Amino acid sequence: RTGHIPGAVYFHLEQDLSSKVEKHGGRHPLPLTEQFVEKAEAVGLTNDTKIVVYDNGEGSFAARCWWVFHYFGHEKVYILDGGFKEWLASGHPTESKVQSFGRGEFTATIQTDMVADYKQVKEAIGHPNNEVVLIDSREEKRYLGLIEPIDKKAGHIPGAMNKVWMDTLSEGKFKSIDEQKQRFSEIEKDKQIIVYCGSGITASPNYLALKEAGYKNV
Repeated sequence: RTGHIPGAVYFHLEQDLSSKVEKHGGRHPLPLTEQFVEKAEAVGLTNDTKIVVYDNGEGSFAARCWWVFHYFGHEKVYILDGGFKEWLASGHPTESKVQSFGRGEFTATIQTDMVADYKQVKEAIGHPNNEVVLIDSREEKRYLGLIEPIDKKAGHIPGAMNKVWMDTLSEGKFKSIDEQKQRFSEIEKDKQIIVYCGSGITASPNYLALKEAGYKNV
């Protein structure tokens, strides 16, 4: 409300891009379908709308929003490289007025193959010679169990490799496709990859980077 790119609508991480925290499901469960559709329609979106998502430039919130839209079947969604910081630094205009675009009509088509559940993960670590690669997106100290400021247990899921989500970016912008390919070069392209973090936010940039690098089964 103090300033945004002209015409932008607002999606709240907790209220719009996550559902309420229950007994199971982590700190940022996926939004309920009816909840997300209602939000999308309320701000005027349709299935034909081209969407550009941005955050302040750190990349993780925008990537979560990008991922959620893809999960609900909307493919015309992109991320503003550099985010709001880069927009301001480039001298582009902002506004504080919240515009209204009327009500849209949005149909969700859930992409179930984008989500893994705990059973799949347990099966993957129970059979270490199979075709599944686990990627932990958190900072190295949390991955190694040296610190754990949030979760009940320190360390990582057995067998997971560490690809810190911040390494998808350089100076606030996403690295090139060639650089993303280099980050994951030890992983064969035909492997199934399951990406996780602490709550489902910072895994999103790694998901995006893997897709950019040409991995299909993520």
